[in-house]
Amino acid sequence: MRSRVVQTPISTPTPTAEAAASGVVTVTSDEITDDQMGHTVQADKVVRDFPWTSAQSGLADRDDNEQVLVHVAVTAGDEFYSTVDCLAIRVQAHGSTESYTSQGTTSVVEDAMKAAGYPALQKVDQRQSGEGWCAYAVTDPSDVLDLEYQRNAAASNDGTQITAKDFIVPMTPAAS
Repeated sequence: MRSRVVQTPISTPTPTAEAAASGVVTVTSDEITDDQMGHTVQADKVVRDFPWTSAQSGLADRDDNEQVLVHVAVTAGDEFYSTVDCLAIRVQAHGSTESYTSQGTTSVVEDAMKAAGYPALQKVDQRQSGEGWCAYAVTDPSDVLDLEYQRNAAASNDGTQITAKDFIVPMTPAAS
């Protein structure tokens, strides 16, 4: 008597199905490198239409706003004492020249992000690296969003002048 083996296929979710279930979309984006401070910022994932908290009702009531979470990996440079956090980063519709810029992650949304599994980027100190999520209110969002790192003007103790500069790169949804 022969025994018969029946194989049952195991279903494995595809990355696209996992992304859809979690709301996470992989994006391609160039790494931003600050030529004076030495900081680097790289985005690799976004969450579109993240729910507004009750404290954000003014933003939620506007038809042209969307709350977007962006996952970034950050390294703070080593030449000058400086930190990098969500407030140094902005997100806007691709090619937008809007006068309003998103203000970065605040404590109002951090608890909601953490509860949803998106821990916020914490302040990254000089010579350190970190990664996490930042939240932004984006006006008139487009499929492709721009990531902006904003360097403020400053002067170092040795007299070096650091000029203000905005670094902008598109975040394009990866092909599935």
